[in-house]
Amino acid sequence: MSAFTLRSFGVFYLSLALSAVPFLWEKSLDTFLTHAIAFYGLIIFITFAAIIHINLFDFTARPGGLAYFAAYLAVAIALLFEFRKSGTGSGRVA
Repeated sequence: MSAFTLRSFGVFYLSLALSAVPFLWEKSLDTFLTHAIAFYGLIIFITFAAIIHINLFDFTARPGGLAYFAAYLAVAIALLFEFRKSGTGSGRVA
């Protein structure tokens, strides 16, 4: 991978991480659920892209790549259970 690709990939993940910083102060479940459903598409597309390019991962030399898949799947499954229990946050009346 070129340095430009690594930097742009890192900035992409940094922007995703920084988008969650306001939730450190906001305690509303509706706000969290609305943000989560908006980003659920990214979880699905990023995981799908990783599965399509699974041949580029070398799990024997770098077993940490499995943590990449495990993290996305764990978040996706946990959010599915939360959406089923609490809804998406967009249809609630305060």
